[in-house]
Amino acid sequence: MIENDDHNPLAGIDLAAWQAPPASERLADAVVARMREPVPAVATERDERGGRRWWLIAAVLAAAAVVAVLGVRGMQRAPRDGHGSVAAAHPSHLDLGASSAELETGADLTWQRAGNRLEVAQRRGVATWRVSGDDELVIHAGATVASVEATGASLRVEVDMNLSDARLMGTSAAVAAAVSLVTVIVYEGHVKVTGNGQTVNVAPGNTVAVAPSTPPRTITDDQRAVAGAPPRTPPPDCNAMIARGQSELQQGLDAQALRTFESAFACDPALDTESNHTLAYMAACRARDEGAAKRHFAQTPADKRETIAQICLRNGIDSLGGKPVPASISRRTADDAIDTIRPAIDDCRKTFAGAVTAQFRVTPAGVVSQVTTDPSSGPVAQCIAAVIRGRRFPATQRGGLFTYTFQLQSCDAEALIQDGQVKMTQGLDASALVAFERALKCKPDAQAILPAFMAACRSRNEPKARIYYKKLPADKRDSISQICVRNGITF
Repeated sequence: MIENDDHNPLAGIDLAAWQAPPASERLADAVVARMREPVPAVATERDERGGRRWWLIAAVLAAAAVVAVLGVRGMQRAPRDGHGSVAAAHPSHLDLGASSAELETGADLTWQRAGNRLEVAQRRGVATWRVSGDDELVIHAGATVASVEATGASLRVEVDMNLSDARLMGTSAAVAAAVSLVTVIVYEGHVKVTGNGQTVNVAPGNTVAVAPSTPPRTITDDQRAVAGAPPRTPPPDCNAMIARGQSELQQGLDAQALRTFESAFACDPALDTESNHTLAYMAACRARDEGAAKRHFAQTPADKRETIAQICLRNGIDSLGGKPVPASISRRTADDAIDTIRPAIDDCRKTFAGAVTAQFRVTPAGVVSQVTTDPSSGPVAQCIAAVIRGRRFPATQRGGLFTYTFQLQSCDAEALIQDGQVKMTQGLDASALVAFERALKCKPDAQAILPAFMAACRSRNEPKARIYYKKLPADKRDSISQICVRNGITF
């Protein structure tokens, strides 16, 4: 998908969604006949930045016109501002930003959006419209037969011509072929219908019909049946779309499932939930639609993103970082990661001396999921396993399985305390603090707390000084704290 860019002539046009169905045997004749029809001229402003861009725009518009002639199946996307046309050879979803339409086979229309105003010329066929409360939709139905205005509404517009329509509207059969009957069914919202100079407000639950020679008239289902017209079609079942998308996902129809989920979101904003976006994200990942995957990933539950990101990582899409994803973790990358945690692993040794082998698996998201050690039990093995689990690795498509052996030597707390005291006499207070802290990790003992506090004060390490101040005997804190006070640290 091409991202929006003010300097990109393809901005906002989702060419991936415009996939024509298999060609019919009469495709060639249909295309030739359509090409012979007169094409209206379109006024455009000259772009002073050069002619090459206009050649590209012309090519894109030509391609869009051919696709519209052949019929578009699935989801039709539109930029925020723009224009286009659709001739639906199959049931289709037309996405026009905040508003959308479900097109039945045979629907033929053009549209143009400018800000929140959306103008549509629905020449023939049936379309069920869902109009955002922020949008103003104006439909010119059946050439100039009727004009429909809607805001925050759900409605169905039918443009047809037949003998049943003539009987319904009181038009003679002789002129039935020239009659375009426009029927507007309102499910909810604010809708106005204008025809033959008269305008009526149509309340939800009502149906209005307009013909060239008659003003808008409210009709009942019984009148439609007497005239031979089909009964009113209820609004689409948006919840059923979610169920259908799940079924398509289970069947491996990933791209189709993605279109179905997005149609459901456009059909009913109440379905635009984190759980449904997770389903759409799964479909986008498996369909390898990177743009859709990242769009839906941003709407998934934040606390589950690291886990579900693995779905896309297996398909070469990094939803977390947005960078190209390598196939697997190299040994050098793993070595670098382990080197950063070796000091923490050394601190696990306590009085243990010997080798500990750790095997661990890294998920595509870079999370350590399994750690086994040999020996398999004991505080040292548990400590090493915990340190490894806390390390994050780069995201890859397959993750990896690694084995490392750590040679540990037993620590001597007394020797470490003596080393720290020597360093303090040399004025190496920061190094002395390190030695005292290693002694405390080797053998937690009050003997090392006081020198650790003194080293922290003299090296002006305020966070460490405050930690060890709280561990000093309460009756000695005031006198000992003067060491820190002289170095600008007060309590």
